[in-house]
Amino acid sequence: MMKERDSYYILGLPGPAASEEEVKKAYRNLARKEHPDKAGIGNKKRFQAIQQAYSSILKQRQFGGSVAVPEDTNEEESPKVVDSAVLQESLHYANEAHQCADEVAQGGHRALRGWEESEGSKRRSLKGLRDLTRHSASELRGVARQMRQLGRATEAMTRCAEAFLNDNLDIADTLSTGMALRDRCAIVEDSGRACVTSAELLERIGEATEATLRKVEKASPDAGEGNNLLRLGTRLLTESLARSAAVARRTAEEALNAAGKALDLHRGMLMLDAEARKERERLRKRHDFEEDEPVPAPDAERKEAPKPATSAPGFGKGRITPAALGWRMDPELSELLAQLRGEAAAALEALRALRARLPREAPQLRRWARPALGRACCEAEGDVASGAAELLELLEAPAEKFLGGPRSFRWKEVEIVYWELPEIEEDLLFGFAAWPAAQALARLLIDAESESSESSESPLPSVAKKRVLEVGAGVAVAGLSCRALGAAVCLSDAEERLVEALKEHHHDEELRFQVLDWNTDEGVEGFDVIVGSDLLLAPFGGAQALPRLLARRLAPGGCGLLLNSRRGAEAHLTAIEELRRRGFAVSIFLASSEGMGPLLPISAEQIPQLPENAPSRDRILPLFYAEIADPG
Repeated sequence: MMKERDSYYILGLPGPAASEEEVKKAYRNLARKEHPDKAGIGNKKRFQAIQQAYSSILKQRQFGGSVAVPEDTNEEESPKVVDSAVLQESLHYANEAHQCADEVAQGGHRALRGWEESEGSKRRSLKGLRDLTRHSASELRGVARQMRQLGRATEAMTRCAEAFLNDNLDIADTLSTGMALRDRCAIVEDSGRACVTSAELLERIGEATEATLRKVEKASPDAGEGNNLLRLGTRLLTESLARSAAVARRTAEEALNAAGKALDLHRGMLMLDAEARKERERLRKRHDFEEDEPVPAPDAERKEAPKPATSAPGFGKGRITPAALGWRMDPELSELLAQLRGEAAAALEALRALRARLPREAPQLRRWARPALGRACCEAEGDVASGAAELLELLEAPAEKFLGGPRSFRWKEVEIVYWELPEIEEDLLFGFAAWPAAQALARLLIDAESESSESSESPLPSVAKKRVLEVGAGVAVAGLSCRALGAAVCLSDAEERLVEALKEHHHDEELRFQVLDWNTDEGVEGFDVIVGSDLLLAPFGGAQALPRLLARRLAPGGCGLLLNSRRGAEAHLTAIEELRRRGFAVSIFLASSEGMGPLLPISAEQIPQLPENAPSRDRILPLFYAEIADPG
């Protein structure tokens, strides 16, 4: 989708709605203007981009991609208007999300254009770079506003979907479309929250860009300084433009993704509405003409429907679940979830117990709680209704902050002490606490060591007496566990304050510390094993940067272990493709978020089936085991 919009933007067209004649005319005008014979040999790269964009659009239209639709036929081919206020509201928010995503994409293109101008053959003066940087910071602020609006639109769509499901509760639970819509609703809700998080990140980057610009203006040669300041200012502004362009590009991809999911959610609601109407009509006819229903004879043979074959436990036409992999949910927890469908008083008690059992699962609890608490508030009286309102208010309250301090992690015979940092409001620091994926990776590494000593087969290597690098360490649960297993470990993170905190609290001759940003790292030191957890987050480009780092930093015969929470299949598939392109043999396993149970091998094609929205204790985590492929 992003590539398609790139092509139209390069030709100066609004989008896929442009006619074929408009595409040809735009190409001819640009080709005459930007041809190297006329614009100079330094314009060769720009001319090639125009040619590629034109070829890409023609290929998309030839092979069933985006086909331009004349404006006068849009009304005839648009979906039928349904007499449902909820569906009409959902359509409004879907269109709003689509419009916001388009604005974000255009902002991303403008940021990319600014960076390309700064990197062009005609080098910009410092004044020109300052103007481009100021414009780039303004674009980031505009993109951040649109991302917030996109997050609000997707959140509103989620509320519409939940209301629609509640309106069709008698039918939705009996149709596969209804169950699929519930899953899609949760996916869109997570996507909306991710958009808001990205907006906050963009605002911070915009502020940092403006701060860099102020420093350069204060120390510019205009103030009487020398050529060194001129070169330094040029370098700082060029790097700032490159960073802004990269972030804007990834944000545009995320926005288009979120808008696509929102549109899919609306289509799912339309499908459920159509199926619900058919089902109600069928039930009405059956009720009216019950005598005419065909009834099989008592002695008739009934053939059982063949069961679909599966290639592995939990795989088939259904979704992969923790239960399908043998990781059973706590029976008491399952019972509490079942009580949510019961009477108001029982549902209220079950929610109180769930809140006590899962203190850090407020978003998931809110999804479970809304129907039950809404029913309790409306239908119950007295203490039950007031208790439901109070509990709903507590669930909507912000989660408690980490206060920092020493924490212990223990698994089998290994015990380590790590330090959490205090959580600061409005701070985007991600590594102040131990994430579930980091603890799961530590358990898997410890299990691999114990299985290796027992001569059991394990797909993971032993880290004892090896050189290990942990990237994105945070509080370094996985890296410290490797040190406890006898490895020489380098703990690294892009955040200098996290690395300084690790230095302050951990003193060991076999521990080293390094500030390492995988997007800019050029180090060549070889490590036997590189580990990392939850690094494939869209705003940070880990899917492209981590394979580069592994290829540069791994010693011959080395391997990388990357354990990631399931936050969309695209980043996982991109990382796998990049690793294989760089010569790695990639094995993929599924692990539970508790780090317990067997590792189940899967293929890359099965990753999109993995569930994205489960409590942290019941999530399924893909583990990538990348080793340098044997040339033979």
